[in-house]
Amino acid sequence: MTIAPCRLGQQNRIGASGEARLDAFLSKWFYVMPVPQGLQDQGIDRILCSRTDWAYSSLEIKTDDKAHRTGNAFVELIGDNVRQHQGWAVKSKAQFLAYLLAETGVCYIVRMNRLREQLERWEAVHPTAYCSNIGRLGPYQSEGILVPLAEIQKIAERVYQL
Repeated sequence: MTIAPCRLGQQNRIGASGEARLDAFLSKWFYVMPVPQGLQDQGIDRILCSRTDWAYSSLEIKTDDKAHRTGNAFVELIGDNVRQHQGWAVKSKAQFLAYLLAETGVCYIVRMNRLREQLERWEAVHPTAYCSNIGRLGPYQSEGILVPLAEIQKIAERVYQL
């Protein structure tokens, strides 16, 4: 299954908007710290520090503008098929994933290791999808699994309405 082509600039704007919404929401309970490019390259978008016990956590943020219509999350296994880059579900070093539905504001907080435990099973039972992208270095495809949101909710630590 192929998903409609994406333009990197448009996806970046959607992502930045989601990150800003999530930052504002999480700042009630955490000090929210943006991270340098080196950590972003490792799939860490934010470091959170608890306002109560000073515990730190790392967070990968994904904002999806299609999942509310399709009922599926795009769990990326290959981020760039031309340069053979792993997708966020495989490469991220973050402890947690925040999967935000752009249109509805529903946000699933999932432990990254718990998500990875599901990948093999999800690959066996859910369709693979390909998303054509145009990046700074030209066209490429991302590959992922279309996972029903109900399954994401089952493994979520928390589900928030932003």
